[in-house]
Amino acid sequence: MDLNGYTLSNTLTISGGNVIIAYSPYGGSANALNVTGGKAILNGGTFGTLTIRANATVEQNGATITGAATNNGKLTTTNGEFQAGLTSTKTLIVNGGTFNGATAIQVTGGTASIKRGTISGTQYGVLTNGGSATIEKLAVISGGTKALNNVNGTLTVNNGKFADPSKFAIGEITFKSAYFKSDASDLATTYTKQQWRNTAGPEFREGYKYFVGDQEAAQASNVSVCRIGHASYSSLEDALAYANNHLSEEVIIIMENDYTLKAGYYTIPANATLIVPMSDDQETANPVVPRSTVGTPDPVSFRKLTFESGVNMEVAGTLEVTCTQYGSGEQMGVPGGNYGHLILKPGSHMTINNGGYLRAWGFVTGDGTTDADGNYLSGEIDARRGGTVHEMFQMGDWKGGDISFTIAMEIPGMNPCWRDMAHLFPIYTYFIQNVESPVKYHPGASLICATSVNVAGDINAYANDIKVVGKEGEAAMFLMDERADAENTWVRKYYDAKKDQQVYEVNSGAQLGSMVINLGEVPGSYFGTQGSLNLVLDSRKFVLPLTNNFKIHLLSGYMEFTQSTSCLPGMEVEVDKESE
Repeated sequence: MDLNGYTLSNTLTISGGNVIIAYSPYGGSANALNVTGGKAILNGGTFGTLTIRANATVEQNGATITGAATNNGKLTTTNGEFQAGLTSTKTLIVNGGTFNGATAIQVTGGTASIKRGTISGTQYGVLTNGGSATIEKLAVISGGTKALNNVNGTLTVNNGKFADPSKFAIGEITFKSAYFKSDASDLATTYTKQQWRNTAGPEFREGYKYFVGDQEAAQASNVSVCRIGHASYSSLEDALAYANNHLSEEVIIIMENDYTLKAGYYTIPANATLIVPMSDDQETANPVVPRSTVGTPDPVSFRKLTFESGVNMEVAGTLEVTCTQYGSGEQMGVPGGNYGHLILKPGSHMTINNGGYLRAWGFVTGDGTTDADGNYLSGEIDARRGGTVHEMFQMGDWKGGDISFTIAMEIPGMNPCWRDMAHLFPIYTYFIQNVESPVKYHPGASLICATSVNVAGDINAYANDIKVVGKEGEAAMFLMDERADAENTWVRKYYDAKKDQQVYEVNSGAQLGSMVINLGEVPGSYFGTQGSLNLVLDSRKFVLPLTNNFKIHLLSGYMEFTQSTSCLPGMEVEVDKESE
């Protein structure tokens, strides 16, 4: 029987026009629905099978398909059921509905955009074997074997909800982010946005493809790669892009997972701070003085940020690698406990520009690789005019707080036996080596250190402005003329782990100046005087010792000593030809 463009028999065929079906024309479910042309809108009804031909369009808003469904045209779903699975070869848009079967949705050609709905297969939720599928918005997807399987196509995960992280995916996928949860009993409400990661490999990151084998147990980690406030990011690249696109906003990026930044050009803008933290509860940047306490626990790497070869990072804001500063007995101002770790692989580079800061309370190192001679390799850092690097000033051997400050401040009633030591700077051994990677300081750049000491038994005093590299006219150990050629005048500092040396290379010329440690005020009663005392150690009153693991290498130009200096045993000075 021909009814205005379609026939009604054991099979309902729609070959043209615009047909709306609100209920089953037969009252049963063993019948087939074929759409060979035109448009069918399924608001209800039950059908055994559904076939959509190449030139046909179907909107599925509420029908039930109990058998196999095949889409060779265009299918859009907002509701309804596919009880035995759906195969699509052309255009599929899933805005809702329920999909079941061995494989709930199989994409063998064309494109599929899966946005919402519940998709659950006894084997696979979504399988691509030709064509491409994109999972986005909040579709709920699960599978007895895997939720997703890419056999031979393109599968992109921009979002979605997945109940069991161990059954997330197999095959090659492009991953951005998704929602996971460990308790599958409540699929509707208890999802949290997490970065999915493979226990045998790195985190999945936006824009990169990964192969996931069945043998590689997958899990959802409880944190994302990094966050800005309460917003999680699946890649540091995305977070840096946000900071650069919101220059009027203060942006603090906190790394929440170990991460490797791939080769490319990046900027930490002036409004942004990037933190490699020492604990998961860190919310803000440390002040210029790192946290300090008594004791000397061993340092333990907590969070790592790695720059691959080919990374070029420009810092106009702040990059902070955090740690707690400890001190007791003769060892003061040393890093201890959990620390953040910035790893610069050989071939990576960072520039600290005017107004930029690298606060290295933790450690900045290479990746542990060496050259043929056993020298450790690393990426490099340039500190330009107006750029500042912070490190800890670590004391390995000194006279102690009472003696040091009584001598330095010439407090009345000094023990006579201390006077024989009065010409020597009270700190003999000191280390400035949180940044082991080479840093080239150009004229106008600064290296400023912080330390903490225990004075008179129960006072922790702090100094945050110990200048090691500065400009002429300042109290600093290495001084450069700001008017000098910025490209050819520099002090290059690095730590030689093979020889355990702090190396300072000087090119074109510099002065060796003084060291001033200002620890602020303490009650004078601790030293038997009235009022308060400002604790200052100024090397200009003493002979400044160059500690035993120091090396100064004059590559060219001159080195002028403006401070009385003593070279302790083990200290080296190397002067190249034509230097002064």
